[in-house]
Amino acid sequence: AQRMPIGTMEVVDNFPHEALRDYYKKWYRPDLQGLVIVGDIDVDYVENKIKEMFKDVPAPVNPAERFEIPVDDNDEPIVAIATDAEATTTQLSISFKSDPTPREVRGSIFGLVEDYMKQIIMTAVNERLSEITHKPNAPFLSASAFFSPFMYIAQTKDAFNFAATVREGEADKAMTALAAEIESLRQFGLTKGEYDRARTNVLKQYENQYNERDKRKNNAYANEYSTYFTDGGYIPGIEVEYQTVNAFAPQLPLEAVNQAIAQLIDPAKNAVVTLTGPSKAEAKIPSEANFLAAFKAARQQKVEAKKDEVSDQKLMEQAPKAGKIISEKKDQKFGTTELILSNSIKVYLKSTDFKSNEILMSAVSPGGLLSSKNAPTQATMGSFMNIGGLGNFNAIQLDKVLTGRSASVKPNLSMLSEGLSGKTTVEDMETFFQLIYLQMTANRKDPEAFKATQEKLFNSLKNQEANPMSALMDSVRHTIYGDNPLTKSLKAADIEKINYDQVMSCYQERFADAGDFMFFFVGNIDEAKMKPLIETYLASLPNLKRGDKKNIAQVPAIRTGLIDNKFRKAMDTPTSTIFDLVSGKVEYTLKNDILMEIFSAVMDQVYTATVREKEGGAYSVSAFGGLEQYPQPTAMMQIFFPTDPARAEEMNAIVFAELEKVAKEGPNVEYFNKTVENMNKQYNENLRENRFWLSGMQAYNFEGNDFVSDYLTVLNSLKPADLQKFVADILKQNNRSVVMMSPEAAN
Repeated sequence: AQRMPIGTMEVVDNFPHEALRDYYKKWYRPDLQGLVIVGDIDVDYVENKIKEMFKDVPAPVNPAERFEIPVDDNDEPIVAIATDAEATTTQLSISFKSDPTPREVRGSIFGLVEDYMKQIIMTAVNERLSEITHKPNAPFLSASAFFSPFMYIAQTKDAFNFAATVREGEADKAMTALAAEIESLRQFGLTKGEYDRARTNVLKQYENQYNERDKRKNNAYANEYSTYFTDGGYIPGIEVEYQTVNAFAPQLPLEAVNQAIAQLIDPAKNAVVTLTGPSKAEAKIPSEANFLAAFKAARQQKVEAKKDEVSDQKLMEQAPKAGKIISEKKDQKFGTTELILSNSIKVYLKSTDFKSNEILMSAVSPGGLLSSKNAPTQATMGSFMNIGGLGNFNAIQLDKVLTGRSASVKPNLSMLSEGLSGKTTVEDMETFFQLIYLQMTANRKDPEAFKATQEKLFNSLKNQEANPMSALMDSVRHTIYGDNPLTKSLKAADIEKINYDQVMSCYQERFADAGDFMFFFVGNIDEAKMKPLIETYLASLPNLKRGDKKNIAQVPAIRTGLIDNKFRKAMDTPTSTIFDLVSGKVEYTLKNDILMEIFSAVMDQVYTATVREKEGGAYSVSAFGGLEQYPQPTAMMQIFFPTDPARAEEMNAIVFAELEKVAKEGPNVEYFNKTVENMNKQYNENLRENRFWLSGMQAYNFEGNDFVSDYLTVLNSLKPADLQKFVADILKQNNRSVVMMSPEAAN
């Protein structure tokens, strides 16, 4: 109650060292420890090795008892309000405490039934809340419902939580509306349509996990076992869970779910309301007493049952007139099949056995943004061009139509291209192709959805401006790209300039001509079954024969030379935050791409050893670099870290000194070798990932870059001297930028 949870610097600077050692000995001990090892191991060998390594660790004598602090019930609602000058949003939470299911019961079949029921409830309630936020002038910007331990950490109380992001100055309005939804849920429960959709979607999730059971990664098992050790529960495996859930799901009626909801939302006690937000007058944060009174009144308001609009209309009532596959070539680059369609679309198929029920897709066409006119509209195309739904359905209706189907397609638009991305399962393939067709030909305009999204974006940007990091990112963008309108940070005032008609016009113009599109599919593909769908839904797309090109001239170039941008900003916690950029022209090759990857990893290790460990100057330093192909091939190394204002210049001098050291003396050989070893391992793991091949196929066929075939050959041929020369060639071009944000000087 007297300090922030992270503690005070007075304690950090002055605590006796023995206190830390005593704490470690008290709680970090064998009888409270679990060890989880998952991987390609010899079980007997590893078990014996563990016994050998840990045998000398003594069992504690008279160990401290580990006990949980009980959380009491409360008859009156508890209201807690907190503000902060750097808070960027106003967040409302209404929680209802309940006693957790005993650990031994959670480990039985009842635990699985309880989790299934809670998934049903969360899925249905979140659909309902999402529907509200898709409307203009919604009472809150976003909202969600979820189950958790009370306040995320209590072990003796669970909670049914409702959280909402609130417009500035509208906390009472949001709370009243959210309370009304909670009361409607408590009194009337879910509708049959909500329940049926939620049940279908949850069972689909279990089915997908079951189908991919033999492709599960080691870390997923490790995380599940760790959670079981700390929290209890059950781990019979997805085979048992899938069969059990499908057995009892038909036996669980809607009435039982609604009865559980009514029990979880107590009408008289155990309510906890929290509100956090910025400490400024415009936020109009109420007092706890007034908010408590408002909450009590809100729970007494008259509410109605949810009216659920359900349509049995099909996603597409009629298939388009099919085209033809006019050319087929087997065993192309990366083992793909290349199809050329009657409308000139090129399709590349790669069948894999990495996942039993996953198919990924990407599509791309040259063109992209038309111009830099009305930069706010161009900059927000991604936020607005796909909010209206498809064909005859708005976004909410479309989600309902797609109940129980694992198929999604999203459009994307960059400065140089337009395209699609998506994923599906084997059984939902036709739905997937229908979504592709509709996304290309029937993207729906929805003025109400635009207004609602515009309001959310406006409030988000307005709140961000209170965060000092917003000022830093503005400075970083300006330092790198100057005054280019396409790279400027959006401000709340810009949102009113967005022209929705222009957004939709640009979208329709960009996707009107399918003739120069390339489609890439990777996964568990049956070509014989996919080809008829390709002819029906892809070969039928229009070909306008426009011959679009990439407008490389409009891609912003990074500034060169020495740029120093240092400024001060008022902040609650005095910290200097530093962003450094070093760049240089290079050839866009596989070798340079790999060298840049090694450079980043080596510098991460260097700065951990120097700035963090040796100097104690920063908790972490992030070094990340890469190659940019357009407007001209350029290598960019970016370094980012926060530090003590009194040591900012000293620490940043070390950053640049270590870069120069690599250029003059070569990299640390241990760091270099460790990085190459890790990159070998990562590459071999990537070879079993559909997304890796999807990216490689598109880069080769659309951009002409093969960064896959000779990767290991090039990687393992590189020596520390190659990295030394590469870094020296970049540094001698003398393109260095420093952005340093420091706190305002104390009065």
